[in-house]
Amino acid sequence: MSQVTAAISNDQLNVENGYIDSRKADAGLTIAKGAPIALITSTAANAVFTLTVTNTPTSGSVQYSFCGETLTIAFNDTATLLQAKLDAAFGEGQFTAGGGAWPGTPLTITAKKDYLALSITAPSQVATSLNASATVAVTTTTAGVANQRLVAWDGSKVTSPAAAISVSATGSGGTLYTGIHTVQATWYNANGETLPSPIANVTLTAAQNIRVAAIVAGSVPTGASGLNVYIDGIFAKQIALSSGAVPQTDIAAFDTALTPRPLPILNTAYVYSDGRQTLVGFAKYGF
Repeated sequence: MSQVTAAISNDQLNVENGYIDSRKADAGLTIAKGAPIALITSTAANAVFTLTVTNTPTSGSVQYSFCGETLTIAFNDTATLLQAKLDAAFGEGQFTAGGGAWPGTPLTITAKKDYLALSITAPSQVATSLNASATVAVTTTTAGVANQRLVAWDGSKVTSPAAAISVSATGSGGTLYTGIHTVQATWYNANGETLPSPIANVTLTAAQNIRVAAIVAGSVPTGASGLNVYIDGIFAKQIALSSGAVPQTDIAAFDTALTPRPLPILNTAYVYSDGRQTLVGFAKYGF
């Protein structure tokens, strides 16, 4: 069985934000001396993988690379047979098999014991001899979440908009004042929002609305959940993504459900929200 966790003691850490207890970390974690460390704080979850056969093979098997071991599953394996193979590869009860039998019913693999609450990579196919042109789809039913385990710090943030958003005057029935307005936008997610875009100007006549043009999915940065729109420097509208894109939106007035606030001066839209975005210390030694 591959080692999956390693203890990291306080004498291996230069703690940034107060004393922390010794924690476990993924044994495959490689950290250079002085490298920043974070602690996963989101709710723990045990990894579950589902293996589904297409077509109906009558012979052959599939070989997988999984957590440092090789796992071979026959075309007609039951959960009981798969369990015996998992026990032989990893130790008794480290993973549990469910579902089956193949090929008619998907098999499942669930992390247990030493693999509980770890971020585990799904089984990767390395060879197959299934007949009938059969293939196997491996899906991560539940992603493992390594609660209270040390990881490399990752302060990645959503990219701030580099260009002004496209706006225009349209329609009627609005309550924004007649004249010139400045419009800026930020990308937001559960952690915060980016720095604002450059200013776009729009001139309204009486009772007109401000139309924010659609932004296609390919132009939305990784980690963004939507767009915050600021009119004349004040938070005016939040537009959630729809199918990964920003839908065209007409703004007739400031959204009274929002708390007014000025434009942000810091990018707080961290890509991660599981704790790895928060620095807890630095590696005193490489490990």
